[in-house]
Amino acid sequence: MARVISDGGYVALIADVIVMPEFQGMGIGKTIMKMVMEYFSGILEEGDKIFINLMAAKGRESFYKQFGFIERPNDELGSGMTQWLSR
Repeated sequence: MARVISDGGYVALIADVIVMPEFQGMGIGKTIMKMVMEYFSGILEEGDKIFINLMAAKGRESFYKQFGFIERPNDELGSGMTQWLSR
C-alpha cells in the first residue's frame, strides 16, 4: 500500500510505501510507485509543477532513485528533517 498526502496543488508527500515482508522482492512496491507517479503525472496540466516529498527508510534510497527522486542534502537542497513528538 502507499499513502499520499497532498494539498491538491503544489506539494505532495508520499508518507508510506509498504509491502508485507513475505511479498517483498516480487515487484509489488515498484508497481505501487509506478501507479503513484503516473497519478501525479496525470493531474498536471501544461506548465504545472508539483513538489513531491518522501523520507526513505535507511538503506532504501536506491529504490526511490529509479523514480527520479534525489537524496538530500545535496548542493541545491537543505537537509530533510523529521521529529518524533510524543506525550
